[in-house]
Amino acid sequence: RSFHVTGVQTCALPILYNLWRKVMRTHNDELVLILLQTNKSLDRVSKIIHSQIKRKSDIIEEMEDNKFAITVHVSLPEDAMSIALRIKKDIESTLNIKVNIGISYAKNSEDDSKLLSQANRALEESIKSEKIIIIR
Repeated sequence: RSFHVTGVQTCALPILYNLWRKVMRTHNDELVLILLQTNKSLDRVSKIIHSQIKRKSDIIEEMEDNKFAITVHVSLPEDAMSIALRIKKDIESTLNIKVNIGISYAKNSEDDSKLLSQANRALEESIKSEKIIIIR
């Protein structure tokens, strides 16, 4: 490191890295379906999910049987898992209800019905094992 480099110049590195990740994310994204099911029907569940999902490209759909389908685009599998864990923790701690989550991945060109059937299978396994299940 040169003594001529100032703090102002070095602070741009994290910003550049975050910008690079955003650009890469648009090119390499995978479509992820997070199926979330609660053991009680509450309107507040939807509000919590919406507070955690902030990008306009993400879709939240309320389904039957206290189930929510959350469609997100991620560049890394860990991103979907962290989203799911954050939502699960927030719902369980705020509303004191049980949450099961199944996650399925697909490339953007893959069939939506296949994505949904994989997520349903993951959710069923999640209910049995009480863990978040991912099917890729």
